[in-house]
Amino acid sequence: MIKTAVIGTGGIGMAAATIMDLKSGFQVMGLSDKLDLVVFPDGVNVTEALRIAKTTGRLADIPQAGLEDPDPLSALIRDVPDLEGLILTVPSLPHDLVTRQVQRLIELGFKGAVVDVLDQSRALEHLSRLRQEIRNAGLTYITGCGCTPGLLTAAASLISHSFLEVDGIKIRFGVGITNYLDRDEASLREILAGFRGMGVDRAEALTRDDIHAILEEQNGILEVSGLSHGDDVLIEWAGVTSREKVEVGGRIDTKRDIKPESTTVTVMGRTFDERQASHTLTLGDETSMFANTAGPAVGYLARAVELNRQKVSGLFGSTDLMPLFIR
Repeated sequence: MIKTAVIGTGGIGMAAATIMDLKSGFQVMGLSDKLDLVVFPDGVNVTEALRIAKTTGRLADIPQAGLEDPDPLSALIRDVPDLEGLILTVPSLPHDLVTRQVQRLIELGFKGAVVDVLDQSRALEHLSRLRQEIRNAGLTYITGCGCTPGLLTAAASLISHSFLEVDGIKIRFGVGITNYLDRDEASLREILAGFRGMGVDRAEALTRDDIHAILEEQNGILEVSGLSHGDDVLIEWAGVTSREKVEVGGRIDTKRDIKPESTTVTVMGRTFDERQASHTLTLGDETSMFANTAGPAVGYLARAVELNRQKVSGLFGSTDLMPLFIR
C-alpha cells in the first residue's frame, strides 16, 4: 500500500485523488490547497472530501479533518510521517511556483517520491536547476507526468525507436470542457499562451474579463499553436531530437464537453534502411483531459515510489523512464 497525498485540488488534482482512491494499491492520506488541507490518519474519504470542497470551495470545511494553515505543505508532512508519495497538480505559472514547492519539501526533510504535471518549458527549466539538491535530499522526483507533456511525450520517445534519425514530432490536442475558465483557469491561461502568439507573460497578465472577451470573440473555440509546453524540453533531455523539432498545438472548445478534434502525437523520421515514414498515436475521443493527465501521473507516482524504495534519488523527466534513444 502506497500512502499518498495530492497538492492542489483543481480538476486534475481531484481526478488524481479519485483515481488513487479507486485503486487498491494506494491510500490517500491528505489533500492540500493554498491555505488549507485535509488529513485523515486512516486515509481520506475522497468522495466526501471532494464533494464538500466542490460545494464550499474549502478543504477546511471538512468535518473533523479539515484544517486551515498558512503553511499547509508543512502541516501535511508533519501530520503524515509515513507519507511515501506526493502528486503536485499546482499551476505552471508563475514558472518558479513548483520549484519553490520542491525547495520547501527539501527544507521539510521529505525523502519520498514526488511527481508533477508541469506543462510549461520554462517551468521545467526552472526545476532543472535543483537537480543536485533533489538528489542530495534523497527525493525521487519525476516531472512532466501528465498528458502533454507526459503520456504523449513518453509515447513519442518510445515511437522514435523505429527511426535512426527523428525529423520532427508533432502533438495536437483536442479538449472540450464546458465553463473551462471556472473549472480550470490555470490550464486555460497556459493554453492561451499559444493563442495568436500571445506568449506566457501576456497570458498570465490577462484578467478574467479579458479571457471572457477572447472566448466570446472566438465563440468559445481556441486554436493554439507554437506552445512551449514542456514536451520540447523533455524530448531534448531524452536525446531524441532538438526542441526546435517539437511542435505542440491544438483546439479547445470551452462551451462543450466534446473534443473538437482527436488528440494525436506524430513522430516523423528516417529508418536504418533509408525509408522516410511517420507513426501517429491517437487517443480515444471518449477519454477526458482529466483522465489522460491524472491517470499517467498516478502511474508515474507508483514508479517513483518503487525507485525511491530502492534508494534511487534525483530528478527525472517522464521520458527518462523509456528505452534510451542513442543517436
